[in-house]
Amino acid sequence: MAWIDKALKLHKSSKNEASVFGIVLFTDSHAHVKKVIYDDDYWRAMDEVSGDRWAIFSTRAEPGGFSLPPSKPGIIAMMVPVWREPNSNKELLDTFELESTERLPCIIAFAKDKDGMLLKNVMRIEGSTEQEAFNSLKDHIQTVTDALSVVTPENLKNPAGVYSAVSLAVTHAKDWQKIKKGVKLWQWFKSIK
Repeated sequence: MAWIDKALKLHKSSKNEASVFGIVLFTDSHAHVKKVIYDDDYWRAMDEVSGDRWAIFSTRAEPGGFSLPPSKPGIIAMMVPVWREPNSNKELLDTFELESTERLPCIIAFAKDKDGMLLKNVMRIEGSTEQEAFNSLKDHIQTVTDALSVVTPENLKNPAGVYSAVSLAVTHAKDWQKIKKGVKLWQWFKSIK
């Protein structure tokens, strides 16, 4: 968690900024997300959505991948691919309590409580094109920004309270997406006659 502490110390927060932060995690294999992150116009558009209520960072992890486990000659082995994670991702994964980079790209809204514990919400970035990735990322940022907009100024520096408001909004947005997908599936089944 040392690099988060360094980033937060370097970041000069304003008096209007909540004690919640965001981090976009991706690898080089997520070219569409990488283009959105490194494009100045997309980044300014996302900065406009996040406003002055919360800061968002980004970092690129080393891509992991599936490989077959080694087997010794003469021994029958299962030919099931196993996810291999580069050692360089260990600190990042440990910090955010992620099992692997397999479920990236994502944006994590996080806060540190008074005891130094990390409170987090992980939101996957969906889409296979640059525009879809931007829309997904923008929607997640908007969800958190909307949650922070109803937090009173005197409560913005309360990590547990701010995190609770963000967590509730993120859960609501995820549930709404599930409902929309369910309706689409139901409409598809209904169209088959």
